[in-house]
Amino acid sequence: MELDQINELEALRIAVEIEENGYEFYTKAIERVSDIETKALFQRLAGEEKAHAARFQAIYDKYLADNPMGSDEYIYDPEVSSYLKAISMSAVFPPAGEIDDVMEQVTDIYDVLDLALQAEKDSILYYSELAVHAKNPAAKSAFSTLISEERKHVIDIQRLFDLLQSDTM
Repeated sequence: MELDQINELEALRIAVEIEENGYEFYTKAIERVSDIETKALFQRLAGEEKAHAARFQAIYDKYLADNPMGSDEYIYDPEVSSYLKAISMSAVFPPAGEIDDVMEQVTDIYDVLDLALQAEKDSILYYSELAVHAKNPAAKSAFSTLISEERKHVIDIQRLFDLLQSDTM
């Protein structure tokens, strides 16, 4: 399937879900760690994921407001939607219904940080593809801005990971 076929509204709708799942992930992760610095980082990241979801939702809502049909259902291609959802749900944050199961597998702080780091890296790759193919300037800008913010998340998580490892040596 060509990425050019991806409907931006579908991409935005799924981006909202990804960011909401990120919020849910970090909120649950806070409960799994005792380190104060890690808790603080996860609280900040949860807030940023929530803000990202709101940003994408606003762009999505504006698209709909500008749509003379007043509905988004007619523009969705079920195959494209399934494709995007499969990529995002398997490669970024776990879906909300699976976060508890994923957290049950966590044995220590390093597992949580590994999961967070991988999810942030995957989101950068996912949003990079969407940014390249976005035709709407607001969507392209939002994807590009988010990529920059997700890179900061990777740096912050990696920095904390390195700090914790150096403290144990």
